[in-house]
Amino acid sequence: MKGRNLPFVMMAILPILMMLLTNFASAENGITEGISFEHHLFNGQVIIKTYYWSDYNASTWKITDNKNLWIKACVIEQPENMTLYVEHMHADVFIEATKPALDGHLQDTMDDKIHGGTTPGFYIGPEFPYYECFAVQGFSKWLREAWMFVFSGYGAGGATEVRLTEENIRREGAVGSEFAIVFDIIAQINGTNQYVKEIIYDDFIVYLDGSFSPNVGGTSEVEEKEVIWIAPNGLTGLIIGLAGVFSLITTAFLREHSTAKKIFLLLGIILLIAGVIVGLWGVHPVEVEKPTI
Repeated sequence: MKGRNLPFVMMAILPILMMLLTNFASAENGITEGISFEHHLFNGQVIIKTYYWSDYNASTWKITDNKNLWIKACVIEQPENMTLYVEHMHADVFIEATKPALDGHLQDTMDDKIHGGTTPGFYIGPEFPYYECFAVQGFSKWLREAWMFVFSGYGAGGATEVRLTEENIRREGAVGSEFAIVFDIIAQINGTNQYVKEIIYDDFIVYLDGSFSPNVGGTSEVEEKEVIWIAPNGLTGLIIGLAGVFSLITTAFLREHSTAKKIFLLLGIILLIAGVIVGLWGVHPVEVEKPTI
């Protein structure tokens, strides 16, 4: 009986094992899914879709490690009388951080264009997509310069020696890598020597958990903030309050039960209350960038 039930037990266990394996694979290889953008160029006559992904997974994508970003541009739609070229592709990667001193510093950069020849660029069409690989250097000279900037009082001198490591750079607010990609797309009208150009611009963030997020216009930028309270009338209230304190101190030098002492006592109390009211009038919270060091 036990032998006869074995196939049914295996059939029940198999879906569970498949689910676990699928979840493990998606966690490890989620970064390979990447991100894509669709661009409508030349008055909508041309549609180009750009794709970005990496061979690295969430456990190996680190700020200080060498890594790669694959770049692909595919022509989805174009008129028959137009030939397209990628004249130039420029890519930058910046540190994405929640603290302003580290956020936005360049880590690596690259360019791709044809060096010499008569063609205006790399031909691109529905059957021939454009491919490139951005090999990002981990401990680049720009990253080292950024680290020195953070620990030199924002470039003002007085450096503090802190070792540049993955752990320390994350402690200082690094949360991922921001990529800015620019394509110069050249279109030639067939049968003529006329060339026109349009720009493709993509901006996105690869977070340290392997997720991609579009960032055109800084829509994904997050910086640490702290709340401070602003008292626009604080100085005026302080002056009035000090006048009240002075009035109360004066009463100590006046004759007991005298009219003058009663007047200064009453005036001091009124000024103290007025100082508190004026000082608190208009108090409001304001979010400001949290200092790094």
